[in-house]
Amino acid sequence: MTLEFPHPPKALSPNGDKAHWGKVAIERKKCRELAQLITKKYLLQNDINHELPYSTYHIIWNHWGTVMPDDDNVVARIKSYKDGICDALGINDRSIHLGSVKFIRERVTQKKLWISLL
Repeated sequence: MTLEFPHPPKALSPNGDKAHWGKVAIERKKCRELAQLITKKYLLQNDINHELPYSTYHIIWNHWGTVMPDDDNVVARIKSYKDGICDALGINDRSIHLGSVKFIRERVTQKKLWISLL
């Protein structure tokens, strides 16, 4: 199962300027809800049982800027997406583990990321 998302807001980045905690909380909630909607839509469109035994997730991050982000920064920024996906699947986020973070640089799909669950 591979899901496509926009890049999470910079406020969720642990690097750089720290955003106000209230803004961070709002952005986390928006990302979590977006991930729930995208996951549920995917499950409905593909007629998939939401209780599949996922154990690993992989991130593909398209960066189209001058600086490629650190992999640990990417993992921190997508935490709310991971939580929303797990909410939609009805599983605990502790039950899936990071497999890999891959970076691509493609102008056509700039500002996108993909999360694959295996």
